[in-house]
Amino acid sequence: MRYRPKRRELPISTRIAYIIYQIAYHFALPLAGILALWRARKEPGHLHNVSHRWGLGPVGAKGGVWVYAASLGEMNAARPLVQEFLNDGQHVLLTHLSPAGFDRGVQQFGNNPQVTHLYIPFDCFWTVQLFLRRAKPAFGIVLEVDRSGQIVHSNVHGEWQSFTQSYETFANMAAAWTISIPFVRSYFYTIAGLC
Repeated sequence: MRYRPKRRELPISTRIAYIIYQIAYHFALPLAGILALWRARKEPGHLHNVSHRWGLGPVGAKGGVWVYAASLGEMNAARPLVQEFLNDGQHVLLTHLSPAGFDRGVQQFGNNPQVTHLYIPFDCFWTVQLFLRRAKPAFGIVLEVDRSGQIVHSNVHGEWQSFTQSYETFANMAAAWTISIPFVRSYFYTIAGLC
């Protein structure tokens, strides 16, 4: 039986914050290419698998377990968890933000046909929805909620079920954002209460 999360209604201030965030993110998106070129000077992996950032690329078997381990350290922390899922016969979709995390995931599980490696898509509503529709994970595990507002938002709207490994990090991030952008306060605190 497949889990069907219920859609939750967010307060108007949270919806406004989300719309502002998405507009700002889309305006800043052209800078992502410049930033990738800049970072590629030291770490060429930033220019590899660009299609993944747009919600494309391999997603593996439908109904698998999605693990978001953004960086190298998170991938190292996720290794025993991923191994447990593999021991249970589950298919795992490993997504990463950094090339170092991606490379470590490939190094640890690259030869296993039950594991698919992918960069996390840009945090736009349409790239994340495309990714989720293609992957159709049974559930997801987010090791850090650092740059994934749309991913968390889609969880609140019932598109997928998630578990977070680090609620404390999430709460600290919410507190930091509330200092600079008041609308974001309700967004993060609403999400923090629902994940």
